[in-house]
Amino acid sequence: MTEQMIETKTYAEQIALRRKKKIKVISIVAFALVFMIALTIILMACIKVDLRPSLIKDPDSIYFNSKTTVQYDETNEKYNKFLDEYDRSFNASFLTALFAGRLGGYDIEENHLTVLPEDVTNGNYVTFLYKNEEDYITLVTSDGKTYYSKYNSNYSIEFSQVTFALSEENKLQDTTLYLKYNWNTTNSGSGKDYYLELKLKANTYNLNELYKEFNK
Repeated sequence: MTEQMIETKTYAEQIALRRKKKIKVISIVAFALVFMIALTIILMACIKVDLRPSLIKDPDSIYFNSKTTVQYDETNEKYNKFLDEYDRSFNASFLTALFAGRLGGYDIEENHLTVLPEDVTNGNYVTFLYKNEEDYITLVTSDGKTYYSKYNSNYSIEFSQVTFALSEENKLQDTTLYLKYNWNTTNSGSGKDYYLELKLKANTYNLNELYKEFNK
């Protein structure tokens, strides 16, 4: 009777020991997973991504739309300062860009807008000008393919201006670039000017601060 109890107790102890070992292994694995997740989040917060649309090249000049309109070209220090800040306005951490819902690229909306929306013209806004026809930019999609108009599948779009509003809020947010182009599918005479919308993410707060500084 005593030997049977001892055997039973020993077996029970073995089961308890196995359970402890199993719990210990599970705890180590769980800790490792938590550590890896935390490390991944830290890295995602540190890694910077550039959301700037590559098709928007340096303009011939920058037009500051305010009560007193001012225009700068590449010979002016303010032109270079503004473009440097423009580049930085599309920089964000990988984590911020992920939660903002965009890791790069842009969406194109073509609705034959004839005028800029009031929410742009009622605030501070800027226009990039491409003065010469040879400097006009052919619109491409995020993956680099030529964009053809939804109104004419054989017609590609070349834009001569880029206009966008500047934000009073210091955060990455939805931003729209308005691309001005001339609709002329016949290539004879002068067509009609329209604005096409480029939807993306940007933080234009510092650009707005520069705008205020330049227009004092």
